[in-house]
Amino acid sequence: MADYERGIAIAERLKDVQQLTRGLNNVAEAKIAGGDIQAALALYVRFRHELEQIGSPAYFRWLDVQEAAIAAAVGDWDRALELLRPALTHVETGGTHVLEGDARSTRGSIQYARGETREGVADLERGLEAARAVKDPQVLVPSLGSLADLLTREGRAHEARELLAEALTLCRDLESPYYTLALSLALPALDTDLREPLLEVFAPFGEKDVWTGVALAVWRGDRVAAAETCARCGARWQEADFRLPAAAQLRARGDVAAADEQRRLALAFYRSVGATQRIREADALLAATA
Repeated sequence: MADYERGIAIAERLKDVQQLTRGLNNVAEAKIAGGDIQAALALYVRFRHELEQIGSPAYFRWLDVQEAAIAAAVGDWDRALELLRPALTHVETGGTHVLEGDARSTRGSIQYARGETREGVADLERGLEAARAVKDPQVLVPSLGSLADLLTREGRAHEARELLAEALTLCRDLESPYYTLALSLALPALDTDLREPLLEVFAPFGEKDVWTGVALAVWRGDRVAAAETCARCGARWQEADFRLPAAAQLRARGDVAAADEQRRLALAFYRSVGATQRIREADALLAATA
């Protein structure tokens, strides 16, 4: 971290926007990977201030997509959509953006959760096309996982499994998986025959990376622990999404009171962000497990 800060200071003096962006992003990613989402958000404020001194629309669009994903995770969905607008307007008017897949995954997932299910799936499908063009597992695997999640919710399990199998193949070839990969696959892989192979691939990294540890907890059946870790890190959306399957698991075990508490906590978040589709899913879960 000290090296990062020294490098950032040098880049600031030289007005080297590429290296300044690289350094600030490295620090933000380190904070997120370590589970300190609030520190990353504070750093994005500094990041934006630095870019304002230099001025660069391309770098702002890149920062906007990065920050939007974190805004979505903490529950500031309207802010996330606002941040995504410049980058997506740029690509929809003929431009290109290396993070188009990430941008569409964030926007599409919010749209779907808010009841715009057709639009959400379409956005993620376009995002996956863009991610395939980039050919970087760090970009492609989360896009595969995000779309697989929506397809699973749509009852399109066979299509979702094909995407998960592709993601598994990519992850097997990585020397050290990026911290977002396992997390993006956690829910859609939960009830498939790929859960055990994914456990095998990611298990060696669970102690090093809090988010990989969260996915491993989900796959091993400790869904409440996964949700609680997300809560401590400030990832409120992920927390809520893990609390619903935790509620189903607890009801299946006969612990109705604990299940209702998990469902209540999830619904509190979904109502705060207008996630009408998630609320319907929670109601359906209650009916199915009553």
